[in-house]
Amino acid sequence: IGFSVVGFEEKFIGRCIMRNYRELKKFYLIIPPGKSKKVENVIKIINVIADAAGVLIEEIVLEELNMLKIYQKLFTFLKNALENDEVLLCLSSGLRGVGISLLLAAVEATRFSSPMRIKISVDWEDLSGHEEHLLSEFLSIPILGTREIEVLKLLSKEPMSVRGLSIRLGIPYATLWRTVKRLQNLGFVRRRGVKLEIERVPIWILRE
Repeated sequence: IGFSVVGFEEKFIGRCIMRNYRELKKFYLIIPPGKSKKVENVIKIINVIADAAGVLIEEIVLEELNMLKIYQKLFTFLKNALENDEVLLCLSSGLRGVGISLLLAAVEATRFSSPMRIKISVDWEDLSGHEEHLLSEFLSIPILGTREIEVLKLLSKEPMSVRGLSIRLGIPYATLWRTVKRLQNLGFVRRRGVKLEIERVPIWILRE
């Protein structure tokens, strides 16, 4: 599901939709209050592009320019979207208040979902290029594999030995030992005697 703030130019959003149309099933246009004729024309052009790409467009209309209220509204949309889908934020490098609120809401939404499910696509204002990154890259959150997540989920319930984890998960001891070693190096687990226990764990892992 895509999100972008509508300004006076359709080119940023149009390019983002066309680059990602295979993964997009819905795209939210965030409309600032007091929709002008120029903004209406931009929305029409974006709808034409999205229709050609087979992407459904929906609007999030903002009632007032209040960053806190905008943040709260966008957070609700992002949190709901992340329950079942991955999210794409399409931004231009010339961020304004609404764009900043969108980014802050996305960061807060990672408390309820994986930050690896939010991708940021940024176009430079002169259209000289664009960049795409997972939000986790900016939050310094390591990318964890399925096996590492399974280990953390088990250890969040009770301390276990490497052999116990190996038996429970049906994974060879040597393979699991390497997984545990990485989690130790990342500071997620610690050894207490022969058993391992949680040092810290991203909250989204426990909610998946």
